[in-house]
Amino acid sequence: MPIELAAGRADHPAARRRAAAEVERRLSDLLAALPDALPQIDATNPAALDEYLAQLGTSVLERMREHPASKSECVRYAEVLAGLAALRHDQAEQRARRRLLALAEVPELFAAAPGETDVGRILQRAAEHAARICELDRVMIFRLDQAQLIPEVTYFVGHADWAAQVLEHARPIELSAMRYEMEMIRRRAAALVTAPLQDPRVTGPTVAELGTDGFVSVPVVVGGTVVATLHGDTYFSGRRLDVTDRDALSVFGKGLGQALERGALLDRLAAQRDAVRRLARAAEATVEDLTTTDLGLAPPPVEAVVPDGAAQARPVRTGRLPARTPLTRREQDVLTLMARGATNREIAHRLVITEGTVKSHVKHVFRKLGVTNRAQAVVLHLGAGAAI
Repeated sequence: MPIELAAGRADHPAARRRAAAEVERRLSDLLAALPDALPQIDATNPAALDEYLAQLGTSVLERMREHPASKSECVRYAEVLAGLAALRHDQAEQRARRRLLALAEVPELFAAAPGETDVGRILQRAAEHAARICELDRVMIFRLDQAQLIPEVTYFVGHADWAAQVLEHARPIELSAMRYEMEMIRRRAAALVTAPLQDPRVTGPTVAELGTDGFVSVPVVVGGTVVATLHGDTYFSGRRLDVTDRDALSVFGKGLGQALERGALLDRLAAQRDAVRRLARAAEATVEDLTTTDLGLAPPPVEAVVPDGAAQARPVRTGRLPARTPLTRREQDVLTLMARGATNREIAHRLVITEGTVKSHVKHVFRKLGVTNRAQAVVLHLGAGAAI
């Protein structure tokens, strides 16, 4: 059986050019059958093409009414009308197919920067992608803060300066029971607004300044809570919005919510990681403080043997240095283990500290006892132990 694979991308330039060329060819054949020539149109603009085909069909019907024609001419007019209807139907199908392919790219778009946690950059990129994928001309994103919608991002295709000016002067929208946004947020459902300037539930400073005659609006949900709203219209193309536009933007809004939720999760994980690191450093510092502070606890006596050849080759009992010793409790522990012949590594393992810390303690012992090597320090230690 035949197999058809979907196109890899929804906006492949070569595919668009081929589709536009086919539309122009079919349209030329249809117009050639009319007695009077009608103006052609740029077939690469889908929104304008659909409107043009609708107007062209209306013009053909008017000509048939105003100028009675022969039977053969009526048949030709009927064929042209049927051809225009078929062309318009095909264009609608292709547009729907492009929309579906574009929406399929949404997860990939938001996953392109997996480490991105900056909300501002995520929203700006989302506005640009929403305009392209959902075939919108102007996109605005509002952040929900208590009972207000705060303007966060404006993106107007080909009109960056105007978008920046609108964002600079846009005022928050005060939410109330009369506003349509309250119902949209409560139900978490997308909305299609077709006559905003005449509807008291919609009118406000932002809508009046934009002069839109219709737009689609969807809530953005993160973790089960609405955190923002996404709005778009077709101001420049003049294309009439419908429920397909509303539903397409709704799908996009869900992808945006998932991206924001992932960014928030990454932020929380990073904060938890930093907190664990701070806790580990604090614990290490606390242990070090406890092990270097003299708590008045005498260590168990250990035996030390005077090196061979010494005058008193007998075991002696060693313990703490006298109370007047300048050594800290930890330095005394290090010196006691040195007297037993332990290496720095062994001392570090026994006292649960690093070798670097052991070396630091040894240097402090040498300096405080006024000696230059381990043997001298041990002899002093043994002498102090014998005197106790």
